[in-house]
Amino acid sequence: GENAFVSHAHADHAVRKAGSLLCSKATLDLMQARGYSPQCANAASEFKQDDLCVTLSSSGHVLGSAQLHAKWDSTSFTYTSDFKLGDSLTCSGAKVAKCEELLIEATYGLPRYRFPPREQTRKEMADWAKRRQSSGDVVLLGGYSLGKAQEIVKLLNDYCDTAPIVPKDIADVCRIYTAHGVKLDFLDAESNEGIKAMKHSFTAVIPHHKMTPQLASDAAALYCKRVSCAVATGWAMNSVGSERFKSFCLSDHADYSELVRYAEESGAKKVFTTHGYATELAADLRKKGINAIPLGQGRKQKTRIGL
Repeated sequence: GENAFVSHAHADHAVRKAGSLLCSKATLDLMQARGYSPQCANAASEFKQDDLCVTLSSSGHVLGSAQLHAKWDSTSFTYTSDFKLGDSLTCSGAKVAKCEELLIEATYGLPRYRFPPREQTRKEMADWAKRRQSSGDVVLLGGYSLGKAQEIVKLLNDYCDTAPIVPKDIADVCRIYTAHGVKLDFLDAESNEGIKAMKHSFTAVIPHHKMTPQLASDAAALYCKRVSCAVATGWAMNSVGSERFKSFCLSDHADYSELVRYAEESGAKKVFTTHGYATELAADLRKKGINAIPLGQGRKQKTRIGL
């Protein structure tokens, strides 16, 4: 089979079969935990052949996520994959790589997507959660099962002194994070502790796609309590919601300012943009004197790459 680079363990980036796999150990562990165990002859975090050298470095997106760096002859190339430069509670930010050619994601490639400081958003989320907890509500927070959910768990641990209840798919990922040195306190919803905790007011972290008004209504009827919901996503720039159904601007992707910063600081002579607002970002970079070319004309894919 062909060789494959897997930047991280989100479903739309994982592979099922490859002759040889290039990825981090954490990504391999996460794929296995999430049921994406690839069939491959071997897996490694670097590759060398003749004068070609391929290495990986953290992309700051989720645990194990990686940028790809290739060097041959006098040429160097970097693919950022999904990335962010700022640190989160569970993942250090990416470092800008100097290169001749750069392939960069453009999920939030419009000037309007300049995110507030992460610490500011974390405090706002924690304050909201504590208000709803003190009101006796069932508190539900939504985030993508890999990455965002773990940051929310860590936020609740550190800022609210709360070990949230999580479903099995999020619990499985949390255990891999802990095994790789990111300690997370949580209750598996299927455990005796989790079942007992749900007999009272509780706080839970659930997959983003399950966070709907219907879920809130069903939960209120089931637990006979008021339910308050919130999601964490960069798309909260478009809508902040209400006190009882809140959106917080917290993303695992670089915002517009970080995208431009990476392109400029890389010193790349040619920049290719991909995903999201690739065309718009490339046009803005060209205005700054950077030779930028969009790959494909696809618009943003909110449900797949925007969390």
